[in-house]
Amino acid sequence: MVADVHLNSDDPEALDAFLGFLHRQSEGCGAIVFLGDLFDLWLGPPVLQEPHHRRLLEALADFAGRGMCLAYAEGNRDLFVAHHFGRHPFRLATGGSIVINRGGRRFVLVHGDRLNRIDYNYRIWNKLVRSVPVRLLLHLLPPRLTLRAAAGLERKLRNTNRRFRTYFPHAQCERYAREQFKRGADVVLMGHFHQRFHFRYDADQGRGGEVFVLPDWLTRRAALRIGAGGEVRQVSEPRTAGATSTSD
Repeated sequence: MVADVHLNSDDPEALDAFLGFLHRQSEGCGAIVFLGDLFDLWLGPPVLQEPHHRRLLEALADFAGRGMCLAYAEGNRDLFVAHHFGRHPFRLATGGSIVINRGGRRFVLVHGDRLNRIDYNYRIWNKLVRSVPVRLLLHLLPPRLTLRAAAGLERKLRNTNRRFRTYFPHAQCERYAREQFKRGADVVLMGHFHQRFHFRYDADQGRGGEVFVLPDWLTRRAALRIGAGGEVRQVSEPRTAGATSTSD
């Protein structure tokens, strides 16, 4: 699984590198899960797909056509992606969390942008931009006007929760994780914070488990693999695609 790729039209080399990464890392895998923010901004309606969106979607459709299971958990840079792409190329796309079972362990996968419940400004913003009126506007406005406005929207998204992105919300993370553990999860995986963390929570306050936070792909060229036995390990490549390294 991979998070926070943040592709855009100004950096075609990053898109080339990501496609190469997917092809190399997908060997021997039956599924790829994307934990949001594949692009700097992704507006769901097909008419609003720009060339860099379409190129990646074509590649993902090829993966799906060869039997690969693709799943997507929306991030804060994704608007109505699940609504428009929840059947193809993704077998599952959601604005919430994805639950999978592997090696006798239950995994909850989520982007992580709504983890911090005290970031009230972002929570309000998140509901507003994902509201039905906004979705209707995306369909009614001329595509050229919408794409022009999207550049301004992307700038606003950068600043909606700047103060809360300067640190990792450890207390909020533990609260969320323990809620998931009570519901039967063994492991929680998330992205969004562009950092790598691994936490183990004991069972003193209830059922325990683990949390893995994925680093962003854009700067780290890293992803996580879940093995057949439920083990989690990081895989990464140097920025000049070559040998692959792994770590627990």
